[in-house]
Amino acid sequence: MVFSFMGYVTQEITVGDKRTIDVSLKEDANVLGEVEVVAIAYGNQDKNLLTSAVSSISNKELIKSPVASVTNVLAGAMPGVSSVQTSGQPGKDAAAIYVRGSGSLNDSQSKPLILVDGVEREFSQIDPNEIESISILKDASSTAVFGVRGANGVVLVTTRRGKSGKPQINVSTSLGLQQPISLVEQTGSYEFARFWNIKQQLDGVADKKRYFTPEQVEAYRTGSDPIMYPSMDWKKYIFHDVYLQSKNNINISGGSEDVKYFISIGYLYQNGLLKDLPGQKYNNNYRYDRYNYRANIDAKLTKTTTMKLGIGGNLGKTQEPRSVVSDTGQDQNPWVIAQIWSHPFAGPGFIDGVRTLVPKDLVPLGEVLRDGMFVFYGKGYTQNYRTNLNLDLDITQKMDFLTKGLSVSVKGAYDNAFKLFKKRPGGDVESQTVYYKSYFDSNGNMPATDPDYDKSLIYLPSGSDTPLATPKSGDATRTGI
Repeated sequence: MVFSFMGYVTQEITVGDKRTIDVSLKEDANVLGEVEVVAIAYGNQDKNLLTSAVSSISNKELIKSPVASVTNVLAGAMPGVSSVQTSGQPGKDAAAIYVRGSGSLNDSQSKPLILVDGVEREFSQIDPNEIESISILKDASSTAVFGVRGANGVVLVTTRRGKSGKPQINVSTSLGLQQPISLVEQTGSYEFARFWNIKQQLDGVADKKRYFTPEQVEAYRTGSDPIMYPSMDWKKYIFHDVYLQSKNNINISGGSEDVKYFISIGYLYQNGLLKDLPGQKYNNNYRYDRYNYRANIDAKLTKTTTMKLGIGGNLGKTQEPRSVVSDTGQDQNPWVIAQIWSHPFAGPGFIDGVRTLVPKDLVPLGEVLRDGMFVFYGKGYTQNYRTNLNLDLDITQKMDFLTKGLSVSVKGAYDNAFKLFKKRPGGDVESQTVYYKSYFDSNGNMPATDPDYDKSLIYLPSGSDTPLATPKSGDATRTGI
């Protein structure tokens, strides 16, 4: 028979013909120390004595996950807790936490109460290396002390503190790759042209100029002229498949019986998906840099007076491309726009380092012709700076002279947040329209013929009739003038 109990060493005993068995389990100090204490509303309690609905996750489990925001670690880690992430953009990938579902149509009224070291504050940007444990209080008995504020559950975040002993230094670094998991499959130019013509027929459009010609459809199908009749997958052309993430931390802890300390410094770097596009004199890629710091000090001021001092915070910088749609004047997500609003035949991308478009009158869409870069190329970028400073001071005075176990605590907290928003204008970037030169006058006659220039590829700057370059030179023969 095998006998086991939480916090004790498992014993295996051979029964044989014994009618009475005496079993004595020995404590497993290592296991007991790891699982016995859980943070609850009014202190700590042995986990095996809990009768309320409380889930917890320890530091060892938190630092295993490679995610940038600690809120995403909770996804699937604890029963009854939902972690909903709506964006993967660097610096904006924190998840919303819900305990036992959402209880209101108003999202703000469905969020749980979040306490970091007993003070209500945000925890999504805390370095997981700074956290000792996270406990989720889920039922009425565990959240009763918080009253109506705990109606949607309570999240208790406890940061790490020093322990008596020699200084312990921990250094960790990790590299990761991130990639999008939800992509919109774009149709190619050939399929677009075919279904556009079918749509026009069903709509009863009689104007032939509102249709793709059979020659255009065939050119899209064969890919015989990828410059004038391209079929672009703008996602692959503009964005990388994966992007880099780096997490680094160094912390030191230790102390004596009178003074204990824990000090931590961390750095997080996330790069974005946007490729380095030619023609721009700046890097407008997505990027997120975050520096975390924390210093927790526990000191005995007298035999009966203790002090806990905590200083923590972070400095973050988020960069993203400016992406203003001219007809709305509002910022748009380039990742979404490149997949939904762009046309695969709008242009071949970059030729000789210059963004190149086909003429709008080549396709039957009128003035609405967009390549995958129209929303952000040359628009510049924005940078958001944010700093957070948290200061906690807790003084506890034992009152054993009145009643054994009685104590009085005074706790104060100070939070400071600073935000700075910078916008970098894009400036002028070179662009050109590519088309086949046709020597026709306003009456449709060809007053000039040139075998070398006939259907030669010409590059024109946007809004200009002066060609930048012609691939050949030769004599022209003019007739009919």
